Amino acid sequence: MSQWYGTARTNYFHCDLAALAEAIEPFDLRVYEGGDGLVMLSPSEMSDDGGWPSWAQIDAPDPEDAGETIEKEIEFSFEEYVMPYVVEGEVVIAMSAGAEKLRYVSGNALAFCRRGLEVQIVHISLQDIYALSAEKFAVPRESITACEY
Repeated sequence: MSQWYGTARTNYFHCDLAALAEAIEPFDLRVYEGGDGLVMLSPSEMSDDGGWPSWAQIDAPDPEDAGETIEKEIEFSFEEYVMPYVVEGEVVIAMSAGAEKLRYVSGNALAFCRRGLEVQIVHISLQDIYALSAEKFAVPRESITACEY
């Protein structure tokens, strides 16, 4: 079986850079600074496959032994680790695309917008093209073969 290799990045957005950098420190992410206080995120060169991280290990206090630490897995999400530090009302777009040789080609785009404590999300996938094209061309979805083998 082949490995999936991809690339990912966000658009540029305004945020509290120091707080964001601290929040994403456990994850394989890199912050790129643009002009006018804008930043962009992408997976670091340490990323296994070029996609967004899904988890990281951190040292956390041991609940059973005060003063000791244990390794704990934490899951990455834009809602928890990025959006609290983004300027309210600003839209962050996170895109990723990649392939497992010619077997599968995949891509996703997510849009996030923080309104107070709420984070609104919009998601689209390259896979959405099947349903969209079936509807647009008035053909059965099942009649469209998949871009895979």
